[in-house]
Amino acid sequence: MAMYKNLLSEISTYFSISGEMIPQNGEDSYLYSFNENKGLVGVFDGCGGIGSRRYEILNGKTGAYIASRIVGECVAEWFEEYSEEEYLKPPAGFTDGTGYLTNEVFLYKYPYLTALLTVQKLDKNAAVTVLGEIDTLDYRYYYVSYTDENGAVKTGYVPKGYVTNFNGAPPDAEAVEY
Repeated sequence: MAMYKNLLSEISTYFSISGEMIPQNGEDSYLYSFNENKGLVGVFDGCGGIGSRRYEILNGKTGAYIASRIVGECVAEWFEEYSEEEYLKPPAGFTDGTGYLTNEVFLYKYPYLTALLTVQKLDKNAAVTVLGEIDTLDYRYYYVSYTDENGAVKTGYVPKGYVTNFNGAPPDAEAVEY
């Protein structure tokens, strides 16, 4: 559990999942897996009901029992094999790596739009260094770094629609004497 402590403290949420009453006889299955960068909790309903057909070739288990476990195993395999290198690509369109925010937006610790995973709120027109982009998840994101007013560098994800290579901040006013 120690290796999951960092991720769990970032999420600030804990789950309790109860298994079947008689081990290895419930039709539903569940899984959980965490590492330093990602976490997964899954519950798979066998949808069979108590009177479901049993298959001798499957040791008398129901089709619902087998189906829920096959789906769970496929999801677990996908989760373990899907690495950051597969989805985090070099950013396109940022010649010097600097992007600017078009609106006030949150910097997310992980690429999921949820208030549970925010690092901090970033101001409109804030400059960020664009480190990578993701186009394969629920939304398109840039992986960015941001230096706050105290000089602390923070990294995270921002939805792509809020980052441009153009600084939209109005220019500083010039003093004019009459």
